[in-house]
This record gives sequence, C-alpha cells and structure tokens, in this order.
Amino acid sequence: MDDVPCEKLGFDINLMVQNIGNLKGDHVVMVFWNPPPDIVHEGAPIKQLVGFTRISGLDPQETTQVKMNLNVCDHFSFVNSEGKKLIRGGFHNLLIGQCEHVIEFKFQSSIKGYKYT
Repeated sequence: MDDVPCEKLGFDINLMVQNIGNLKGDHVVMVFWNPPPDIVHEGAPIKQLVGFTRISGLDPQETTQVKMNLNVCDHFSFVNSEGKKLIRGGFHNLLIGQCEHVIEFKFQSSIKGYKYT
C-alpha cells in the first residue's frame, strides 16, 4: 500500500443559498460532521463543525453559490484514548442547515501518520 498525503484527500461542497426574506440579509452557512455512532465511544465527537462561510448583503430573493473545501484528515479524524489519530471508513453524515447528507469513505491506500479502520 502506498502512503497518500493528506493534502490530496480533500473534496468540495457546492451549495446554492437563497434569501427568501423581504429584507437584505447576511447568513452563516455551517457544515457539521456527525460520525458513525460506533466510533463516538472511541473518542470521536458526537457532532463537530467542519466548515463555515459568511454570506454578506444578500438581497431579497437573491441566490448565491457557496463553495467549501473539506479535507478528510483535517475535518474527519479524531484522537482516541491511546493518543492515536484515527480516520474511520464507512458512512458519515454531513449536516447543512436542515439537510443531512451521507458520504462514504473507502480507503485503498494508507494515509501517513493516521490509523484507519
């Protein structure tokens, strides 16, 4: 197995955000990670903020595109009780506003400095 550098393990999230109100407004788009329940007892958080961006001055009914880059090592890893950095494969949930999106991590190479299961 080859080592894969963490900086190559990112992915983009593209969102469309619309101001449905009658006044010009600002909004903070927040992305939370909800890991698989079986790894919470290993030290993973129940929920963690992994990305956010602020939209300023959106006119009524105006729509804008928001793009965020998330990195698997930076945003979806945790340290267990033995002090080891872990990344868990499998299904993970991303929470954006009232929406929940399921993503799956499959590892076919090793990630330098991380243990994964």
